[in-house]
Amino acid sequence: MLFYIHAAPPFGTVRTRERRDSSKRKRRGAPEQKPLRSSKFPEGLPSLSGADLARVSTANKIFQNVCKILNAFKDVALISIENPRHSYMWDTIWLKQLISDAKLFPVDYQQCMQGGGRDKWTRFFCNHAAFSVLARECDRRHHHKPWKLEELEDAGVFHAAAESEYPDVLCKNVSNLIAGVANDLGVVMQSHNKRAKRTILSKVRAAEAGRQPRGNLLPQILSEFKYVATVDPAVVQSLTPGLLNPNQCQMLSCRFPAKLLPVKLGEDGAEVHQIGVFRTPNEFVNEALGLNHPFDCSSSISDDAKREIFALFTEGPSGIKAMRNEAFNFYESLGARLEAEEQALHAGLDANRASILNGKKLLIFDRLCKDAGVEDQGLLALMLNGTRLTGEAGYTGLFSTEVTSAAMSECQLMQSSKWTRRKILGKGLKTSDIEVRHIVWENALSERDKGWLRGPYTEEQLKQELGPLFVISRRFGLSQSDKIRAIDDMSESLINAFLFFDLPIGPSWH
Repeated sequence: MLFYIHAAPPFGTVRTRERRDSSKRKRRGAPEQKPLRSSKFPEGLPSLSGADLARVSTANKIFQNVCKILNAFKDVALISIENPRHSYMWDTIWLKQLISDAKLFPVDYQQCMQGGGRDKWTRFFCNHAAFSVLARECDRRHHHKPWKLEELEDAGVFHAAAESEYPDVLCKNVSNLIAGVANDLGVVMQSHNKRAKRTILSKVRAAEAGRQPRGNLLPQILSEFKYVATVDPAVVQSLTPGLLNPNQCQMLSCRFPAKLLPVKLGEDGAEVHQIGVFRTPNEFVNEALGLNHPFDCSSSISDDAKREIFALFTEGPSGIKAMRNEAFNFYESLGARLEAEEQALHAGLDANRASILNGKKLLIFDRLCKDAGVEDQGLLALMLNGTRLTGEAGYTGLFSTEVTSAAMSECQLMQSSKWTRRKILGKGLKTSDIEVRHIVWENALSERDKGWLRGPYTEEQLKQELGPLFVISRRFGLSQSDKIRAIDDMSESLINAFLFFDLPIGPSWH
């Protein structure tokens, strides 16, 4: 369900307040700010040419497309669009039409009252009264960062671009008001677990073996600073974040060496200024000596592996061999007793599945999984019915749960299939790929002869069998050192973006 759409078109060409650069800064390479629009010509000055005309034309296309999207959902979702309060964008024909058709109203606020560092006026045009809570004017109870042109490496930069980033406070306020409206309407908000940054198991094992992996793949075990202290904003107002010299440390009454950290926002939206004080070399060494080295750990080795290692050392090769022979004899005897049930199971399969699973001992496989303690009770059904190329993977009990949202729905996938088919089938054949494609084609025919695939089919034959809407995926060859590996491109056909769609076991349209 689509509930809220927000748009923030670029405002580089629509600013109404153009700043004049001093001749000194122009000589140093500061960008010259030329007007590109006016109140009389909000879609662009007639005199524009070259790069300026291209910039304005590109921006206008963005405005048109954004307005089309918002207008299409104005009756079924909350919508909002943002730009500076005095932006010429609001005067363009597309925005005027959108504001009229969607009955949007303006909400103005100053960035400093929403967690920003400057008193920039910003405007939202919205279609719901809940957005009115964003309207706030500066109360003059805090300091503002300067708007003046800064000199940076013999050039100049304006701070307007930095102010285009939404402050955390504004994001939280918008999120809260959207959640409030959803709650009032009885909409259930589905929460998803954030993907935690996971340490790669192989890197942990490498560290335990005494090989340090590159980068920051292992968690930090010793903090960068001995401690971090909060300081008065007035004291550090003239300082730039970074390493502090001894005189600055003395002024701040902190030990050298230290570092002034970038400003962050507190829970109340106020700026928090902090300094991090480093350890002395002796303090660092003493704390490091008290830590456990990964080489002294075995946390990444599973309990099963530890038990097997213990058995190998205690039973010896002959004991392990005897245990394995006993296990083989047991399951061979069990397979003979289950043969009648196995044949009955295969006889109940359709022709496609029966061909693919011919000779597979499914009941023995199921018993082996249960005896091994595998928690996933659906493995036998998965073997019989085949794996789905899309949809939810389900819970196996073997891995940590991680929720990932789909990018599109079944309806969207099928509606887009006629376009993805046209794109895939319309791709030309590169001369350099002919040999590789020939090998991929021969492999596909070989799989067909084994009963793993059906075909080949023409597009018209597939329309007759599957209907007008069906998805095709391109198979290409990846050259490896000893073979050509066939890969089905599920991203190009949008299969990977879809959720809740069961595909037939017989890949009749691949």
